[in-house]
This record gives sequence, structure tokens and C-alpha cells, in this order.
Amino acid sequence: MKKLFISLLLFLSLSIFSAFSLASGGLISFQENIFYGKSDQQNLGASFSIKPDNTNLFIEFFTGWNLSNNNFLLSGVLDYRLFEKEIKSNLIFYTNAGIKSAFDFSEQALLSLAPRAVFGLSFILFDGYLELFLQQAAEQNISFIFEDQLSLDFPLTLPFSIGFRIWD
Repeated sequence: MKKLFISLLLFLSLSIFSAFSLASGGLISFQENIFYGKSDQQNLGASFSIKPDNTNLFIEFFTGWNLSNNNFLLSGVLDYRLFEKEIKSNLIFYTNAGIKSAFDFSEQALLSLAPRAVFGLSFILFDGYLELFLQQAAEQNISFIFEDQLSLDFPLTLPFSIGFRIWD
């Protein structure tokens, strides 16, 4: 039932957003969480991303699974494109800055907020219709952990993503 709901939500989102001039696509992410200088948790997930035309904003919705704790994750990202440079024909280097919010559903509820820096490479195909990209981000989280009492944690998160966007 959960897969059907997520598939329906993704289809509906793509249908609504396709009415506007924007890029939409998906990406697969692997994320390493570093607590107090040591790697502690890994997340694997998929995202749906959109970029409205004529803006430098990128919006991403992430669903994933914490491989270490078997928890379900949800997050949202808003990035702003700071720099873009064409290295060769159809190969573009870019940097983004943004903010991420995340929810981790486990025995303890967790809410994270993080500023983020992103570096990536895009390869543009079919006269700008298809964009393939690799990107590496760094996020310094402020995590609010709700157990018996509220506690804070400050993990560094390093998500690596590979994905595509289709431009209409």
C-alpha cells in the first residue's frame, strides 16, 4: 500500500508540474552520516527534483531508508545555484547552496535542519532536453531528537547523488 501511495504521489506531482515550464527528474542518493568524527550511519534513497525555468532554485523531495537503524526517512531540500561554468561542450560544473529539513521515523523521532553546499557535474544531451548529473553535498545538521526528553546532535552528512532531469 505504501509503494502504491508513493507511486501515485510521484505520478500526480509529475502531472501537475509538467503543466509549468520546468525541469523535473529523479536521483538516487547514498548518504554517509558522521557523528563526532566517525562514520556511524548510512542512508540510501531516491528523490524527485524540480527546477522552475528562469530561476536558480532547485527543489528536491527525498524518501529513504537508514541502513544502520532500519528507519524510514523523509526530507526536503531547497538549493540556489551560485555558480555554473561550461567546461566543455555539454559538460557543466556547478555549485549550489541551500537548506535541508529531514524527518527520521524510528523509536525516537528526529527532526534535522541543515545548511548545505553542493558541487556537481551535469552532462546535457539531446539539445538540452536531458540532463544527467553527479553531485556531492556537505550538510552540517542540527538534529532535534525527541525521546523521553529533548536532546541535540550535530552530525555532518555527506550525500552523493546521481540523477537526471528532463527539461520541457
